[in-house]
Amino acid sequence: FTFDISNTVKPQLMDSQDIGSNIESLFHYNGLLFVGSANNMFIYTLDTSGIPRRESTSQYHEVWGPDICNSDPIVARSNIAYVTLSTTNSARCFAREINELRIYDISDIRNPVLLSILEMSKPKGLGLGKKKLYICDENLGLIIFDIKDPSKPVQEKIFDGYPAYDLIVKNDLLIVSSARSLYQYDISDENN
Repeated sequence: FTFDISNTVKPQLMDSQDIGSNIESLFHYNGLLFVGSANNMFIYTLDTSGIPRRESTSQYHEVWGPDICNSDPIVARSNIAYVTLSTTNSARCFAREINELRIYDISDIRNPVLLSILEMSKPKGLGLGKKKLYICDENLGLIIFDIKDPSKPVQEKIFDGYPAYDLIVKNDLLIVSSARSLYQYDISDENN
């Protein structure tokens, strides 16, 4: 749904589009809207009124079939998109576990190209700092990747001892949610 919220008391519906079920995430970057579902990454452009127009769909189940149940947060910067896939219910999903970070080249938003896949433990939410990629992992905690080369993230450090589920990067502050706590990290110096 797209709403006009110029009158915050009475938002007006402007547009409605059905893109399927199991939508996990929305991420806006530089006029693009990235939508993650259980099986696809969708990329939309936004027209001047804010109405999304689908440019591409990238399917995740090209190898393992459409019955795998993933959750898939997405972030993007410049010409790279990062997606974490994590099986949400292995019993319902034929006991097949998928836990990975996918890196896409989105230079051509109509034809994203999968560059690489990094196997992970149980990735969840993710976010971008100035020069780092932060990934929450339910088993390992907060994982930090160096992205000097954005297409080839290199794992640098793990803050363990708690299951990490989601995060928000806001300027020099990183907020990570766990089962019972919120953790705040000062990331003004991302190397320390």
